[in-house]
Amino acid sequence: MSIEVCDLQDGYAEAAYRNVFYDMRLFKRLKMYAHAEALPGQDDLQDGDLSIFVRIGTDFTDNYYEYEVPLQVTPPGFYLNDFEADRYEVWPIENQGERSAGGVTRIEGTTGSGAL
Repeated sequence: MSIEVCDLQDGYAEAAYRNVFYDMRLFKRLKMYAHAEALPGQDDLQDGDLSIFVRIGTDFTDNYYEYEVPLQVTPPGFYLNDFEADRYEVWPIENQGERSAGGVTRIEGTTGSGAL
């Protein structure tokens, strides 16, 4: 999934979403990988300026739990997937989120926020 955002004001969010009908209690871990890069000509994007978030729940207003990870920005450049160092430059470990899916069971039916 990919999203391109321009001129996003501080404190605002843009989202791409996908409704799925999985019982999250069946999974042991929730894992996500994220990548952030500045658009051409937008060199002022810094580490931590963007975050990725995932909401798990029955709706988007009252009954969800949110996980958020501040993103590290990949410097402009040419990267080869064949080299492990290049892969970690594009997909930094700091941008990976992993959470026990068992936590979803414990907080089911509540609204909250927590770091991955």
